[in-house]
Amino acid sequence: MYRKFIATWLITALVVLIAANFIPGLIVANSNAGLYAAMFLGLVTAIFRPILLIFNSFPLTLITFSFFVFIINSATISLTSILAPGFQVRGFIPTLMTSIVLALVASGLNSKFVKQDDWSAFAFLT
Repeated sequence: MYRKFIATWLITALVVLIAANFIPGLIVANSNAGLYAAMFLGLVTAIFRPILLIFNSFPLTLITFSFFVFIINSATISLTSILAPGFQVRGFIPTLMTSIVLALVASGLNSKFVKQDDWSAFAFLT
């Protein structure tokens, strides 16, 4: 029942941990901090991102050809760095780079491995 949620959470945590090695200014203290960051990022994204997209930025998203979505994702990552222990992002450029990496890599991995009907790739979760 919660397989899709757990698989998405683990993929996001893995991408955060790997991105911390390549993005200067993104600091993840340990693997637990990566898991907390993925959890808080999911909560912040679920609560605040739809509100920001609908009320504040829909015209900006259309004008900037969806680049403003990365700015909104950067805001959610900044809020996550305040809430999650052991997860820090220092500066706007690292936050924007983290937003882009998470959007592209995590969504690509989620679309490849996390499917509604096919769970053969995540059989270890059962």
